[in-house]
Formats: sequence, C-alpha cells, structure tokens
Amino acid sequence: MARGVPLFDIFRELFTAPTSPLAGDGKRHAVTFSRSRRIPIVWTSTKGPILNFAEGERLSLPSGCRVGQCESYAVDIVLGLRPPI
Repeated sequence: MARGVPLFDIFRELFTAPTSPLAGDGKRHAVTFSRSRRIPIVWTSTKGPILNFAEGERLSLPSGCRVGQCESYAVDIVLGLRPPI
C-alpha cells in the first residue's frame, strides 16, 4: 500500500500442514466426473484430495492450484455433500 498498490489487489495465503497424517475413515464414495463420461470411480480419504485423485485417473480438472492460483479451482458438486470449510 505504501507503494500505491490498492488494498483490493493485495493477496495473502497461508499454507499449513496437518499436525498428523490424515487417517482414512473407511468410507467409500462413488465419484462421477460428468464431463469424462466414465462410470463412477471409488474414492476414499486415503486417496488424497479430489484434485490429486482426478489427476491419478488421468482427468484434468479446471484448476490453477499447481501455479499458485488456488482460488481459481472451481468444480461444481452436482449431487452429494460439500466438505466443511
């Protein structure tokens, strides 16, 4: 701001790691990536975040997470539950 940059153009992100590894809860979820036109794929928490899971299935999701634009990750949940924020 001291150099004339407007406050709305200044962003800050804080990345933290879990204090312990995430444990699998044993639940299985059928995930369908509708644009891929593939049958549902089983996801569990041990398979990591949905972005990593999709990439492991050779699917490309609209995301800027790999280049520092995390707020651009936008995938609509058509049916099911959204994780808590």
